[in-house]
Amino acid sequence: MTAGWEQWTNQRKLENSTKKQYRSILNTTIEPFFKVRPIVSLKVADVEQWLLWMERDRKLSARTRRQRFSFFSGMMDWAVVNEIIGRNPCKKVKGAGNRAKEIREHKSTARRLTTREVLAILDAAPPRYRAMLWLMAGCGLRLGEARAVSRDQIGFKAETLRVDFQIAEDGDTESGKNSAIQRRHSKARDEGESGRTAPLPPNVAFELRRHIKNHGVWGRSGFSSPT
Repeated sequence: MTAGWEQWTNQRKLENSTKKQYRSILNTTIEPFFKVRPIVSLKVADVEQWLLWMERDRKLSARTRRQRFSFFSGMMDWAVVNEIIGRNPCKKVKGAGNRAKEIREHKSTARRLTTREVLAILDAAPPRYRAMLWLMAGCGLRLGEARAVSRDQIGFKAETLRVDFQIAEDGDTESGKNSAIQRRHSKARDEGESGRTAPLPPNVAFELRRHIKNHGVWGRSGFSSPT
């Protein structure tokens, strides 16, 4: 199982930070359950038991389980293409969760924060993390994308921000829309593209300049040095 996962991830030409995320998935939710079982031995029932194990034993959220299942199914698709197995057992699994239903339920209760509420959150945050929160609020970045931003992705003169493709923190890849996004991102990576470009609002640019000057970095994979 480990060898197949590593072959699959290596051929995808992932960034180092993304490779670490894939390695974490392997170490925490695949190897502990499947252990040394070969890919060719897996049946639909095995994958269903794995999903139950992640829910009951590991207490993972439905969102995280969907992410793990999506990546695992991607590996199995790769194994089919490379004639390692005849079919992908994940295709007949019904216990991976209903993302569309969850989105509808969430939208029915969710509301958009007001500008005053957003500013209050930013003011209350530790100074070291405010720039990251400004990126999320002002540029529409997800947590994983904001944490991974480096200095060379920021274009102050052009007022743009290049966002490298990352594994989304929530792993939302099951719905048709998000599956299509994932396919476009995978194709873009294969063609040598590094990400997408987002506008950089003046207030966000101001906060980034101040942050770089005072802190230089906010996380393990963030800004590397002050400028």
